[in-house]
Amino acid sequence: MAYYNPPWGPAYSESILEETKSYRNYFNGHLIHGNVNIAWVGGFAADNGRNFQFFQNDNLRFDDMDLRGYTPEYQNVIRETNSQRFCQSGFTFQMDKSGFYSWKLLEEREEKVGITANNLRFSHFGSDCSEGAMGMTRDLVIYTHLQHDSRDEISNITFDETTVTMPTINMCPVMDISSGTTIAIYDRDGSLHPAGGEPGFVVSREEKMIAFLPEDSCLEIPGDSCAYYCVNACLRHIKVTVNGAFSTRNIEMVVVREENDDAWKNTTVSWSRYLLHHHPPTNLYANTMVTREGTFGIALPEGNYTFSFRHVNTKVEAWPGYASLTYELPPRHCSGYVADDGITLQKPDYDVVRCGGELLENGSFDDIDNSLHMGRWQQENLDLELVQPGYDGTGYALRTTTQLDSSSSSNNNNNNAYYLSQYLDTSCLQEEGYGLIEFRAHIRFERAGASNSQPMKCNPYDVYTCPSIRLVMTAPLLIVTVSDEHYNTDNGWYTVTGSLPANFLFEVNPYSVRDKVMLKIEHPSDKYHMILDDVSLSYTEYEMPSQAPSGPTISPMPTFIQTNLAFHKPTEQSSTLWPSENAVDGNIFSSTHTWNAGKNQINWWKVNLEMVAAIHRIRIVNRYDCCQERLNGAVVEILDFRGEPVAIQSVREDSPESVEFRFDQNNNAINIEASSIRISVYEQVLSLAEVEVYG
Repeated sequence: MAYYNPPWGPAYSESILEETKSYRNYFNGHLIHGNVNIAWVGGFAADNGRNFQFFQNDNLRFDDMDLRGYTPEYQNVIRETNSQRFCQSGFTFQMDKSGFYSWKLLEEREEKVGITANNLRFSHFGSDCSEGAMGMTRDLVIYTHLQHDSRDEISNITFDETTVTMPTINMCPVMDISSGTTIAIYDRDGSLHPAGGEPGFVVSREEKMIAFLPEDSCLEIPGDSCAYYCVNACLRHIKVTVNGAFSTRNIEMVVVREENDDAWKNTTVSWSRYLLHHHPPTNLYANTMVTREGTFGIALPEGNYTFSFRHVNTKVEAWPGYASLTYELPPRHCSGYVADDGITLQKPDYDVVRCGGELLENGSFDDIDNSLHMGRWQQENLDLELVQPGYDGTGYALRTTTQLDSSSSSNNNNNNAYYLSQYLDTSCLQEEGYGLIEFRAHIRFERAGASNSQPMKCNPYDVYTCPSIRLVMTAPLLIVTVSDEHYNTDNGWYTVTGSLPANFLFEVNPYSVRDKVMLKIEHPSDKYHMILDDVSLSYTEYEMPSQAPSGPTISPMPTFIQTNLAFHKPTEQSSTLWPSENAVDGNIFSSTHTWNAGKNQINWWKVNLEMVAAIHRIRIVNRYDCCQERLNGAVVEILDFRGEPVAIQSVREDSPESVEFRFDQNNNAINIEASSIRISVYEQVLSLAEVEVYG
């Protein structure tokens, strides 16, 4: 029987299947995928390749069942018919409970259980059954490098004399073939205890799983099981989610616990990232998808722990770009597991020597050790390829091509996002003080599908052809957009440079999201290939100047009789449904309106003050008749005469009628000089009733 797509999942009650019978199936007697809240009570499964196989379910219960391997009667049938059959295991726990369907069915429930198996009777699992009576799912051959995260429990599991030649539970297949890790199953009554009788945890044979348990409390389960039985243990799964780029595999997590006698216990945890089997290791696109994250996993007893990171070979402290700590729900029927406040995630302090000033890895593309992984680089909807020669005629460059060809996407349709990205090491950015982030890269464009590689110029008047480079937390901040001024007619390369004060990142983004910063290099339309080389993003500390640099013309010395400097000044916006000048006409009942924004698109409005003015405050009046939420999260940039931001703010109120930003000190000193103001929103229409700039 297959319990598959669409899933079966009563959200708030349990469905019970009584006295089911499944037998003589070549593969699975029961294949259960993406389901929740189902119980199998009574009945039997016999003479199947696997009696029960699970994949991405939750809240499943099994009680009072007979599970048989290959019975003598069936073995006689196989011999007489010369059939090819295989007996693997009787009951396999799943590695991962977080499938899409089960997640959707359980998203309103707090209690997520896993699999509970009680009163199961195993027989006829002898040497002809390759994986043992119980095991872990390594098929549906879809994922590898999975971390076990379920609260699985067993009790009153028995094995008759026909099963003694096999390990009672076998974790080797999933660990050896699928690189499964962090397996922990609670045995409530000691059914799998080698000597019988005491409750405990069955765990995968990994040093990290027993490092913090009492010495000699973990026994190896007999047979080739790849499993320990840890007496009276109570373990809670812990997961740290980190950057999924493959260069992160060179970082390990160090787990330390302080003991009562001021001694320390520690262990190391390796980085892991699940892979799709139908995306084999040679599939560069799957390997570099920005949506793929890495994990460090462990299961811990009670205590106070510190998690830190270091390079695998040099042992120098490190940071995996970002790190998010998750306490999985604790076990249901034991005590003595790590508490919700028992772990400190230790981020390295800023250090000039360790950080070295360069925020990117593999920017020259010559030091990428595996062209199937691309080091620290990731992408969204792009194919990546190392090509020769690079910018200077030697070495490598990186070519990016849209994953969707021109027949399935459109130059005028931005519903799909295309970009090259890299998560930054945020421990190398100072939140206090001031620093300058500077971007530099050589970029070249070629026509997609052309038989030659002649350089092309992008069209600066088409937002889909000349890419922008941004830093993204929650609010994306523009560093630079490729333009004609960067173009070298001699070699067809753009030398793109731009900068951004680092403190802008932390002024715009709330504290809760400051640990995750991405450099995003947007790809032009699908009519182009983009080739990049010598990509650099550097960070330099500097002292904040006492006065912002001024331009060639200065407004008169400011007084406190302030003037709206934006009134009837030139305006522009990213697209126009209603005119941009409506925001500076003095009429709050007229408003601007851009066209709809697609995925990854920014809509903006800008006013040119036609002078370098000392700015005291900015007032934005929201549209009055509807749609006030469109201003939520808007970014307000104050630009100098070169078009570079000198200050930045964001709208943090929810659907405000108006919002005001002040740039004075003690209300009596004006300290921001600017030539223009730009307001932008991400993936949203921008509507403004009035923008007033006083100074």
